Amino acid sequence: MHVDPAEFLPRLGVPEPASVEAVTGGADGLLWRVRCGTQTYALRVLGTDRQAQASREVTMLRSLADTEIPVPGVRAAAIDAERPAYLMDWIDGRPLAARLLDPAATEEVRRRLMIEFGRIQAMINARTGPALDDGPDWIARRGDPVPGATGPARLLHLDYHPLNVMVRDDRIVAVLDWANATLGDPRYDRARTESILALMPDPDGTLEPLLAQCIADWRAGYGDPTPPGPEFRRWAGAAMAADLAPRLDDPAVGWLTPAHLARIRAYR
Repeated sequence: MHVDPAEFLPRLGVPEPASVEAVTGGADGLLWRVRCGTQTYALRVLGTDRQAQASREVTMLRSLADTEIPVPGVRAAAIDAERPAYLMDWIDGRPLAARLLDPAATEEVRRRLMIEFGRIQAMINARTGPALDDGPDWIARRGDPVPGATGPARLLHLDYHPLNVMVRDDRIVAVLDWANATLGDPRYDRARTESILALMPDPDGTLEPLLAQCIADWRAGYGDPTPPGPEFRRWAGAAMAADLAPRLDDPAVGWLTPAHLARIRAYR
């Protein structure tokens, strides 16, 4: 279905942009780079019936705007529209994953970035708000909740990985994609991040040493060198399988094979 960004920009206060460039699309949203005078913005448009997702992400970004956690500013939002849309500051940089895989990146740079990656997640997990009311339900929808995981409710990103973190000049400048954010036991967030790192597609094993070092440095930055318990790891594998199994034949995730999905389901 064709979506014209010109339908959304006037409602967001940008009636006559200098240029609009499609950047990427996903399963639930589209993104454009919008230039207006000296300013550059990101226009994000979600699919129909995604109002709750839009409200969550906008709430999260606005609540974190004046904190140490780097996030793009939200300039305008039309959350209640049939297709929710919001205008954010454009973040110059590239995903942390790209820098980690860059042959020009030194080991010192990679390790420093992953330590910072862990430190920022620890800051996220130390927060107690904003108020969100579906933490246990969201966690249960992705897998069986861990019995006894009833510690103080902290902020969880639940999709915190190197593709959702932007870097520039070898510094982390933004944490993106807060659509899964909720409140709960931080061990869920740590387990989900570790599962994403540990289960990256690596059919020939060439990434294994890099991933092992990345996980160790992330844990060090977080301030806890021990892995999450097996019950949280089991939940994280089930959560990933729940997200990916419906996309097994999707060309957009061509790396997802039956063998890799089986590995995800066996993750402990």
